[in-house]
Amino acid sequence: MRLVGLARWAVGCVVLLAATLAAAATIQVEFAEVNGQPVSAPPFATLNVPQTTSSGVVPPGEQVVSARIWGWWGTFDYADSTAPADVFLDGILVAQCKKFDPCWADDGSGRVEWSHVLTSAERSQLQAANPQLTVVQTDELTVRLGATTLIMETAPPPAVPTLSPAGLLALLVALAAGGAFLLRRSPRG
Repeated sequence: MRLVGLARWAVGCVVLLAATLAAAATIQVEFAEVNGQPVSAPPFATLNVPQTTSSGVVPPGEQVVSARIWGWWGTFDYADSTAPADVFLDGILVAQCKKFDPCWADDGSGRVEWSHVLTSAERSQLQAANPQLTVVQTDELTVRLGATTLIMETAPPPAVPTLSPAGLLALLVALAAGGAFLLRRSPRG
């Protein structure tokens, strides 16, 4: 009898997990390359990077459960360097190139990849319906940011089991009755 109950419970867990996974979605957003204008003295440029493609929006009732953004310092036209810059996704710093870093060097080494995995706190700030990418130049010459990709995984929020006051009372009564039954059946010494 206990084995049948355990098997039912296990099947129920598998079905619940499968239903949760089936509802998950993957959303990919592509941002354009940026070849900024040369700026040799402050104030430096702040550039909004346009989206080139998006594979969808977060389905109603779901939330972003993981997100990763990556791209390149340098573009296909100008692969070797960029001006020092900070890259923000909805106000979240996701990449930074400083003077004398490999991304800044104009040494013929080519584009330099960068990536960032968003934390839970950062995902809560993310405007998943229409994410905005901004590049803030922090020192002289020309910002060169290659194509950038954002991947978001979504899922329904986890179910939180709740009991009404009547359900909680029924549970306590059942536990008390079960305990009393076990006490009567146990041998007394």
